[in-house]
Amino acid sequence: MRDPDFGPVRVRAFGTYTLRAIDPAKLLSELVGTDGVYEAEEISALLRSIISMAFADVVANSGIGVLDLAQSYGSLSETLRREVLSKIDDEFGLEIPQLYIVNVSVPEEVERALDARASMKAIGDMNAFQAYQLGNAIPDAVLNPAGGVAAAG
Repeated sequence: MRDPDFGPVRVRAFGTYTLRAIDPAKLLSELVGTDGVYEAEEISALLRSIISMAFADVVANSGIGVLDLAQSYGSLSETLRREVLSKIDDEFGLEIPQLYIVNVSVPEEVERALDARASMKAIGDMNAFQAYQLGNAIPDAVLNPAGGVAAAG
């Protein structure tokens, strides 16, 4: 996704959904067709692909930043459910009564950058923080017998 603060960020979503056949004849006709055998895992793989593509569209069009995604899981879930349903209800005769985004995660390096940014924000004025750290370090430097110039000061 393109985040307004961080630029392009890879995200990965995890969630759950329920599925119901509302038109079994259409489901059998469209999915099983001439194959004769169609397993539940194949339907699940198809739905994961559809959900993944729809999720990318929904998040991209939402304008929500990566830091604010968690507070929007409810509305994003419903928007995503409707988007996926629009792709499968008429074609496959399926319904998705529930679809929930449980977690959206970012790569580990992005998490570290977000943590560093939060730490910097918590510090506030970096010059004041550096002066504070220097003031706290001087007594320790004086007590260090190998302190060199710092101990002489």
